[in-house]
Amino acid sequence: MVNATGTRLLSAGWAWAPWSGAVYYDVSEALRDPTHLDSLQNHAPCSLNVEAVEEDSVCWQTGERVLLGGSPEDETPDDEEVAEMPEPRLHSSGIAVYDVVFQRYIKSAILGEPPGVMMPIGETHAICFYRHPKLVFEFRSNY
Repeated sequence: MVNATGTRLLSAGWAWAPWSGAVYYDVSEALRDPTHLDSLQNHAPCSLNVEAVEEDSVCWQTGERVLLGGSPEDETPDDEEVAEMPEPRLHSSGIAVYDVVFQRYIKSAILGEPPGVMMPIGETHAICFYRHPKLVFEFRSNY
């Protein structure tokens, strides 16, 4: 999925059974050097970490922010490792906003069920379509 400004590409997909993740790329860099698309370096913290929550769904909220939806899987059995992960962050059956420019989470919440496919509604809301459409979140930025 390309962001609204056409500057970044978001790849949300399956890496190996049963693990999935989300990575974003700079479009101009990919056009200059196609091997840029082979890299997995641009992702949210704790993302691509098999011990943490998998990104089950993802979409652009703005040209610089990504909405991440967490899988319903249990988080790692290692409670100490989970306690050391940054907050806000993506939780199991949760939703989080990640700013790709500042490389940090803006906000997160636990929904109690997977978000499913998500659709941003402006810069402050999103609709999640798991089982039935629902307005689930109001996003507020601190900057």
